[in-house]
Amino acid sequence: MAGAIGFHTLPWAMLGEMYPPLVKGIAGGLTTCLAYVFSFAALKLYPFMLLLFGGDAANSKTSSSEGVFYFYGALSLAATVFVVLFLTETHRKTLQEIEQEFVNRPLTRSVALWFRDYTTGAKNCQN
Repeated sequence: MAGAIGFHTLPWAMLGEMYPPLVKGIAGGLTTCLAYVFSFAALKLYPFMLLLFGGDAANSKTSSSEGVFYFYGALSLAATVFVVLFLTETHRKTLQEIEQEFVNRPLTRSVALWFRDYTTGAKNCQN
């Protein structure tokens, strides 16, 4: 239930806001692709994680999934901390203001400059 109101919907809601217009299509497609890859990986890894954390995937009566639950709970907590620390508030801000906030951060400045150079190079090739 928490996933339905939180991290499962968050990337889809933010796609239109977070990416600059020049890379919105590529970045949105990549985000969608990665979301489905990670969902597939989580589903496929569940039986192995169940065994790793002390359960028995073959016998549902002796299966204990508390370890897997705590693992994903810790991962969700880490994701929440990441969102609070690294994502900016977008309420009542223009796309340019949001982009400028990310460009001013040291970690994202190099990525933003790379995308700017990449898209400028693509525009020059079209001319």
